[in-house]
Amino acid sequence: MWWRVYLRVALLTLLGCGQAGGAQVTIENPKNLPVREEQVTLLYTMICQEVAKTYHIHDYRKLEHPLTLVLGEDR
Repeated sequence: MWWRVYLRVALLTLLGCGQAGGAQVTIENPKNLPVREEQVTLLYTMICQEVAKTYHIHDYRKLEHPLTLVLGEDR
């Protein structure tokens, strides 16, 4: 599914970023693909939950890192 690809990319991006004062998602969408805010929020939550599960962090909401979501790219 498409979200698995984005999840893996986003996880790598999330882990590589420094801490931020709050969660921030930047969307790069050069092909102007349709995107809903609810989808982005859900994806970000899923990423934080997966990282928390992998690294045994009890509260995924403590993972507030900037994230760049790139739409329309093959990789």
